[in-house]
Amino acid sequence: MHEFDLLRDEKQNLLDENFWEELKTLIRNVRPFCVIATPPCSTYSRARNHYSAKPGPRPIRSREHPRGFPWLAQKDKIKADEGTLLAERTWEIFNLASDVGAFYLGEFPEDLGATKNGIPASIWQMQQVQDLLVLPGCSTLRAVTK
Repeated sequence: MHEFDLLRDEKQNLLDENFWEELKTLIRNVRPFCVIATPPCSTYSRARNHYSAKPGPRPIRSREHPRGFPWLAQKDKIKADEGTLLAERTWEIFNLASDVGAFYLGEFPEDLGATKNGIPASIWQMQQVQDLLVLPGCSTLRAVTK
């Protein structure tokens, strides 16, 4: 088993182009049974859209601007760009897993639609996700809570 986590080792940064290429090469060579990836949801979180009721970070993207609002300050633009890239790399790694015959598993909150402050962006709206969902054997699960 190979596990990669930036919190365990700062060299395992999926934003680093060299590490990203090494990881893809490893998957091609090892041909794992399963690839599990969980892209960070902090920049997509609908909790950001509740800023008027509870203090906290404001949204930095929406359904209309899924890659980030064009008026973002540099600090928030970097957060949006990194979140987008990590989501895109998740879908790329899942496609690679499919190519080598591996199962793949991801986790991300469902798209719950509008809030009173707008419609949050969701990776479920991304074209890459839609393309992935039509691959043979791909399915989604919805957690049911009581």
